[in-house]
Parts: sequence; C-alpha cells; structure tokens
Amino acid sequence: MIPLKLAILSDRLIQDTFIDRILLKRLSWMNKYIEEINYPLKPESYVRASIFLSIIIFVVTIPISLIVEVLLLRQTILVSIIGAVLLSFIFSMIGLVITLYAPILKIKSLKTSINSYYPYTMLIMTSLAASGQGIHSIIEKSYKLLKNPPTLQSIQRIIKRLTKGEDISEALYLESRLTSSEILSETYEGLSYLSQTGIGVFDFLYSSLNYSIENLETKLRDIIEKLSVIMETYIIIALVFPLLTMIAVLFLGGFGGLPLPADVILIMIGFIIVPVIFIILILMTDSLTSEVKI
Repeated sequence: MIPLKLAILSDRLIQDTFIDRILLKRLSWMNKYIEEINYPLKPESYVRASIFLSIIIFVVTIPISLIVEVLLLRQTILVSIIGAVLLSFIFSMIGLVITLYAPILKIKSLKTSINSYYPYTMLIMTSLAASGQGIHSIIEKSYKLLKNPPTLQSIQRIIKRLTKGEDISEALYLESRLTSSEILSETYEGLSYLSQTGIGVFDFLYSSLNYSIENLETKLRDIIEKLSVIMETYIIIALVFPLLTMIAVLFLGGFGGLPLPADVILIMIGFIIVPVIFIILILMTDSLTSEVKI
C-alpha cells in the first residue's frame, strides 16, 4: 500500500490542479475499494498518491533511460529522447496500475476471509437474536464476540456511522453497498429492512444461518471430491511418473533418440519438473481449503 506521508504530500501538490480535475473523477470507481480496506486517509488521497507516484517514476526514469540509450545502445539524441519518453511512460503506467490494483487484490482476500467465517458470524448473531436482543445491540455485541478481522472491520464501520448519529437502517444499508462479500451484504440489507419494524429478526438470521451451514456442507463435499483427485494425482506423480519416466529415458537413451543426455533429463525431471508439479498441487489444495477455514 502507498505510505501515508506520500499520500499527504500528493494531496498538497496535486489537489485542485488540472491533473486532479482530469484524473480524479475518472478514477473515482476506486473509492469503494479504498474505503473497504480501511485506508486511514480519504479515498481521494490514495488516488492522488497513485497519480503522484506514477509522475515521480516518469521523471526519474527519463534520465536513466537517456543514459542507457545514448551511452550503452549508441542511439542518436532524437531516438534516445523518444525512446526514453516512451519507456518512462510505460514504467509510470505500470506503477499506476500496480498501486491502483493493490486494494482490489486485498479486497479479494478480505472477501474470502469474510465468506469462510460467515457461518460463525451468523451463529453469534442468531444466538443474540434468540436472547431477545435488538438489531442495534446485536451489531454492538457481535463486534465484541467475533474474532475475524475483516468482519470486525465491516461491523466497526457500522458502529462508527451509528456514533455519528446515522439511523441503524441507513448504516446497515450503506455497509451492504460497501462490503465485497455478497452473502454478508444480503444479511446487512435484510437487517436494514427489518430494523424499521424490529419484527422477524430471529427468523431472518436463523434462515441465514441454515443457508450458510448448507452452503458450507455443499462446499465441503465438493472440496473432498477435488482433494481426492489431487491425492490420486499426487500418488501418480510421486510413485508412478518418476519410475515410468526413468524407464522411458533409459530405453530411448540406448537408441540415441533423446535431445539431451539421459542423466541431464533425469535430473531435470527429478529436481525441477516433479517439484514444480508438487508446488502447484500444494497451492491448489491451499486454495480449496481456504474457502472453508473458520
């Protein structure tokens, strides 16, 4: 993420300039993502910092590119200037894209964490509703009982809106529009409507809890099936593949039909190809199991 000092400096330098007026509105779609990751400053400050950082990259890389073009590549001055400007522009755009895409990547991680923790969230809220708590009290006490940081950040934003004097219905609705988790958004939206009457809160949360448990059960079955396939693949790669490959290489090596020496191919298979496949299988397994971690 962009450092706060750079964001503050970019606010002072870029705010109300023609760059600000041209680009800020075009990048306003980033505001939702920046607000959801709880960036300490306003979303506009982060966008300005991204623009300012890309300008810095452009200015810094121009002389470096000129030196490379003139001294190392022996290009003419005109060609060097054009090449340096184009290269610096490309680097600055890459920097802009990376800084703007960073919050989106973080949002995806937050969404996965919220969704995997959702059944426990519903269990806490349903238990509080069963004890006769109102929606306002459910939100405040859930914040004290829940342990998942992304879910806590979402509830904390609701509480902050309430402390500013906003209505509970409005606070829940605004958060339902902000959070990236679809299932949590639907819960907030439902509670927002129910807060106007206060009737049916327990039934709504209980049905959401049942849905989350059924959805979790379906995911677990699907993951178990996929893990069984990965396990079979692992056994084949760990036992069968090296043995068959060794036999094939030694057999073909006797007839001189290999592009490389047999010992080189065996080393590549044993120390490069097989480990890479194992790493891919491990990453696939971690990706599957992360969906149901609680």
